Amino acid sequence: GGSCLTSSVSSSSSAARSASGGETPRPVLLLFGGSTRNYCPSNLTDIFDPRRRTWTALTTLGTPPSPRSEHTACAVGSLVFIFGGSDLQGSLQSGNSYSVCV
Repeated sequence: GGSCLTSSVSSSSSAARSASGGETPRPVLLLFGGSTRNYCPSNLTDIFDPRRRTWTALTTLGTPPSPRSEHTACAVGSLVFIFGGSDLQGSLQSGNSYSVCV
């Protein structure tokens, strides 16, 4: 399915997490999902602008990809594809795509 992400500027990432997927559709780093400090899968999305050294929390318009960690991400133009990973029930064999509208 496709969702669109919009931005709201923040000085820090929305949450500390590990095992997240990252990709660069522009000269910024997009960070999706991962595990929170409580080891819960996340579907939070942030971008980091290395030129400005700022984090921007993104919100979805539509259905976001399901919370997951240990997944892969790939950007093609303004589309970001999320594949696999795991949630609290185990391994995921699903994928999703969304458009980054920054």
